[in-house]
Amino acid sequence: MSKNILRNLKLTGAFFASLLAVRTLLAQAAVPVVYNSESQNFKYEKLSQQNDVVWGFDFLTEDKIIFTTRGGHIKILDLKSREATEVAGAPAVLSSGQS
Repeated sequence: MSKNILRNLKLTGAFFASLLAVRTLLAQAAVPVVYNSESQNFKYEKLSQQNDVVWGFDFLTEDKIIFTTRGGHIKILDLKSREATEVAGAPAVLSSGQS
């Protein structure tokens, strides 16, 4: 391989390693992080720590979010207290094939 290709591969690898490190830090962030782009500003804030993958969500009110997890749980997150309460009676699910 030419020196330029090798240099570009090293830079690309370093770039992706940096992205992974930033993603890991953001997942652990307790304070909001703001991203600035050319047309929008985005705020990333960890609202709750769950042991399963959030599969879907919707706002019930301004202060409450209902969400489902890949494992089949239904929960309501209170944005003021940041506590998630499980809703009883969810049917069993078969979670396979997607992660």
